[in-house]
Amino acid sequence: MDPANDRESLLAASQESAFEDDEAFEFDLDMTRADTKVWLVKVPGFLAERWSDIGEENVDLGRIRINHAAGPNDRDGITLILDDTPEVQDLPTEYRLTVRDKAVKNTYVFEEDEDGEARAITGTVHHECSISVKNIADPRYFRLQQKRNHSQVVPVKRTQFLDDNARPVFIAPTHIATTDNDFLQRLAVVAIAIAMLIEDVQKKPRKSPTSKATRMPRENLITLLFSAFEKYQYWNLKGIMKYTNQPQAYLKEVLADICYLVKKGKYHSMYRLKEEYRKLTSSSDGTMNPEAQAGDNEVEDDMDGAATDQGSTSGGAHAIDDGDDADDDDEFEET
Repeated sequence: MDPANDRESLLAASQESAFEDDEAFEFDLDMTRADTKVWLVKVPGFLAERWSDIGEENVDLGRIRINHAAGPNDRDGITLILDDTPEVQDLPTEYRLTVRDKAVKNTYVFEEDEDGEARAITGTVHHECSISVKNIADPRYFRLQQKRNHSQVVPVKRTQFLDDNARPVFIAPTHIATTDNDFLQRLAVVAIAIAMLIEDVQKKPRKSPTSKATRMPRENLITLLFSAFEKYQYWNLKGIMKYTNQPQAYLKEVLADICYLVKKGKYHSMYRLKEEYRKLTSSSDGTMNPEAQAGDNEVEDDMDGAATDQGSTSGGAHAIDDGDDADDDDEFEET
């Protein structure tokens, strides 16, 4: 066979294959709407779920209100206001919209066909934003967070089904059970070795490292604080810092929105939920944690905002509210 003919045949075959690949990826991409400016917005999960349940098209979800008099650092410059529709009637209506990136590059919105292929560019992302609840005192938001908090602590029951051929293998501490399956024997040896290693590690004294407290999102912290005040009505600063593991300055800022600081009486220098939140929380038993000390609110905060555990016990108290606050002899100060 002529080597020259072989080279020509291989070259022709490769060109034909490349042409077929190009045909496979050829399609018309509609670019007529590519110049449409789009905002990419990250919304809370509960709001995204409600919006995804709307089956109709071209439905107005809400309005954007822009305060042109607000400064560049004003958090309330842009507000999203939901329309009063049955799908969101039990959700908060006002949300703070924060622009995270004002110059997004190379991010586009595509329209897909039934096969999942991109057929058109419907817009170009110019701003990347996120929204959060504007008024944390909204009772609807409080009930939503309370329901979410309760659902997280309820254990999920799981049922494991075993086939008919399953049989137990019993292993004594000093020897391996006799079985015909070599794999089970090797697995038993590994299990015993791991158990011995874990036992040795548990016997060694552990050093307690000083952990830096990382700020959690404000909404998550509020949810955690509500769960804390469902357990006890009164908390000192040390106790609530240990419970939340948050920096002192950030924690006090959030506490000021939802709590009072008791100035006098039995629970002086301790935090208590404001009246509008106490009406929504469920009652609990107990008056005050016996290890909590009223007035023990001085906590050192290092330069990077680390919440250091100084051996104090989580201090908080929750008393059954008899509806008569006049007998409590507590004077409150809004922090």
